Amino acid sequence: MAYYKMNDFHIHLNDNGFYKLFGKNWDSTYAAFRLESDFYPALTAKDGSYTKQEFRELQAMAAAYGVNIVPEIDVPAHSLAFTKLRPEIGSKKYGMDHLDLDNPITYQVIDSVFMEYLSGPNPVFTGPEVHIGTDEYAKEAAEQFRAFTDHYIRLVESYGKKARIWGVLTHAKGNTPVKVEDVTINAWYNGYANPVEMAKLGYKMI
Repeated sequence: MAYYKMNDFHIHLNDNGFYKLFGKNWDSTYAAFRLESDFYPALTAKDGSYTKQEFRELQAMAAAYGVNIVPEIDVPAHSLAFTKLRPEIGSKKYGMDHLDLDNPITYQVIDSVFMEYLSGPNPVFTGPEVHIGTDEYAKEAAEQFRAFTDHYIRLVESYGKKARIWGVLTHAKGNTPVKVEDVTINAWYNGYANPVEMAKLGYKMI
């Protein structure tokens, strides 16, 4: 990447397969979280993962070559790895790859996941930015989704990081405010986040 002057490496640390391709059975739908966890050891994928120290070393090596690694914990959709660990935080309405945003336990669990990698004197996420996901959640729950997005932007910032989010705020229209200043949107589809609208709101965009 450095040889070709590519300086931004976005690493998805969790995701899951499509429910319909696994017999429409959430229990058999593939999901993985690729980072060692002391808080939730069963969360870490058994078929391939980084230890915390490996991930620190990867970021340090990248930085030495001028490459910024942006780790992503993808919530509140694409979240089957978390709901397999804690089924009570899965959405019964939208599917188990969606977190239940009306359940306070959801916030407790996901807060602690981010805290594990951001807190302390030797955090696992060492770069300046962290991606909080926010991709493709059910449109009907736009207000809860917007509140969730704002909460995790501010949580990441409380640890001295800048937040990146997926661009879905055109899709998730609503009245609940979502923080704009110093937040970068990955705008990948105009139907989810219209770039003109996002620019008017003041978001930085990729």
